[in-house]
Amino acid sequence: MFAVALILLALAGGSTVTYFLMDAPRRRAERRLRDLRRDEIDLDLEREELDERGRRLDERARQLAATIAATDRRNAELTQREGEFGRRVISYDELVTQNQFLTSELRNALLHTSFLEQQQHANRSGASAVTEQRDRLGRAYFDEVLSTASRQIIPTNFTTMTRRIEDAAAIVRAAGYDLSRSDENTARARLLELYTQAVRAQALREEQSRVREQMREDEAQRRLVEAQTREAEDAERARLAAQEALNRAVEDAAGRHEAELQTLRDQLAVAEERLRRATPLAQLTRVGHVYVISNIGSFGHGVFKIGMSRRKDPQERVDELGDASVPFPFDVHMMIRCDDAPALEAALHHTFRSRRVNRVNLRKEFFQVTVEEIVAAVQEHHGEVKYVAEPEALQYRESQRTTDAQLQVMEHVHDAIAAERPNATDE
Repeated sequence: MFAVALILLALAGGSTVTYFLMDAPRRRAERRLRDLRRDEIDLDLEREELDERGRRLDERARQLAATIAATDRRNAELTQREGEFGRRVISYDELVTQNQFLTSELRNALLHTSFLEQQQHANRSGASAVTEQRDRLGRAYFDEVLSTASRQIIPTNFTTMTRRIEDAAAIVRAAGYDLSRSDENTARARLLELYTQAVRAQALREEQSRVREQMREDEAQRRLVEAQTREAEDAERARLAAQEALNRAVEDAAGRHEAELQTLRDQLAVAEERLRRATPLAQLTRVGHVYVISNIGSFGHGVFKIGMSRRKDPQERVDELGDASVPFPFDVHMMIRCDDAPALEAALHHTFRSRRVNRVNLRKEFFQVTVEEIVAAVQEHHGEVKYVAEPEALQYRESQRTTDAQLQVMEHVHDAIAAERPNATDE
């Protein structure tokens, strides 16, 4: 058994040695093949490099050929210019001939006179064309200003639009365009006509708005009266019923049902409270707007009214304040919506209490302060706020520019329109 193992081991070792001895040529062949492949790659790289060098040499050859061709063209041009220069050389005989020609031209006075006359005629034609162009542009500019003013005219800017027309007329006249007074007066008349139409349209809109507002107020009042009447009738019926029940209970119970009597008394108190609340009461909600407004035409700069409104549209309150009782409408600097408008208004009034304009009647909510101070106070008591620093004051500024003559024209227009409304009431 041991001998068999030795034999097998010997056979295995011999096979292994034989394998390695016979595999050596194969390995050498594979190494040789790899070397050949590397050589082939190197040859391909060298071939590509040679091809690139060949392309560069061809490009260089083409450039040299182009340079040679350009040099040949340059030589040909130089030769041609040399020939032309040679042909331009003037001989003495040619100079004599040219001198005679110039002498004959100088003696031709008629030709020179004709040339000068033609030149002067051309100058006159050019000046006329410039004048026509200037007049055309001047007229177009004036018409455009008139058209713009006609589109922008409203009942409160008649003075500004009139001044635009006057300035446009002065500009075109200064440029040399002779704008006639008749044309300027026609433009003024057209502007006045449009202003009259704008005032009439505004008066009509105000009258219609007043009628609609009156109708809305009447309807709201009617509904309020009806609601209060129904509430009062219901409360009165409930009170009478409770009173009657109480009387019956007092008569029947004779003091034996105190709890029931107290219940009836409570019902009577509720009914009486309902009856009391049926009368008109002020609005109890505290949600509203705190407004900051100014009127520099009426009170000057730096005077602000700080007030409050619970209306859905607080601008209505501002418009009411700027009605016929003051010369100009108010400008809104801040409109602050808050959940507790009375509290914010009171806080601002307290902050600026030493800056009141009227220190006797505290219901006059005018203060001598700056916008920046009001903004700081609002930010302290309420939070961030949007505001307008400079008042627009359109009617005030327009009034400052209006002359007596223009005022007379506008008064005439308003008087004429007022005469068309015989039923108009005083504001």
